[in-house]
Amino acid sequence: MKKISPVLDNYREIMEEGEFNLFVKDLIDSFLDDSPNQIAMLKESNISGDATTLERTAHTLKSSSMTFGVNQFTTLVAELEKKARQGDLRDAATLIERCEKEYSEVRKILWQMRDEL
Repeated sequence: MKKISPVLDNYREIMEEGEFNLFVKDLIDSFLDDSPNQIAMLKESNISGDATTLERTAHTLKSSSMTFGVNQFTTLVAELEKKARQGDLRDAATLIERCEKEYSEVRKILWQMRDEL
């Protein structure tokens, strides 16, 4: 089986194949279930000017997406997290929009990854 991501490949080394496949499918399902709500929270916290919630939500998305090696999305939410930590929400709406667009690609990648397990 091909490599998935460095994080997940570490788990592959310590798990049996069937167990690993179920584990990754569960992770993908959780990410795909939770992410739309988190993206909505990014929007809401930006509109309300809540940099703390924006930072925390971006951090959660960043950490989760790192698991799958979807680097472009991870980079975008990391940038959003950093700006929110600094209290700089000037470009947040644009970054959130870019995150949403990239997330649609991430969904495709993860569905394909899930189908290949």
